[in-house]
Amino acid sequence: MTGLFSPRQLAALGAAAMMAAASPAFCQIFAQAMPMKYNLTVRPGEPVARDVTIANLADTPVVVRVRLSDWYLGADGDMRFAPAGTSPVTLLGNVQFEPREFSLQAGESGVVHLTMTLPVDGVPTRW
Repeated sequence: MTGLFSPRQLAALGAAAMMAAASPAFCQIFAQAMPMKYNLTVRPGEPVARDVTIANLADTPVVVRVRLSDWYLGADGDMRFAPAGTSPVTLLGNVQFEPREFSLQAGESGVVHLTMTLPVDGVPTRW
């Protein structure tokens, strides 16, 4: 041991300092998307539109921010998310949604309108 503290004590102090500096979470978001999943068969070049309802099931207002992510199945079979555009079967550039951000009061629902148009050439299957 050198100095005032052993390496183990320094690690414990560092962990305690990081926990003390962390901001506590004061609210929890409790929301639901309906439907949670769409399986669509579309023709290339023909737009398909669907609505997704987002319900705020919490007791406090929330701001919903809509974004697109790619996904893949992990080795355990669970869905994993990745930045949009990183998968060879990405929907980036093929899906538009409105609104991108909106507020919901406690118990309120809102609708996100999705439009997808696949290109006439390229990968036939997208996720």
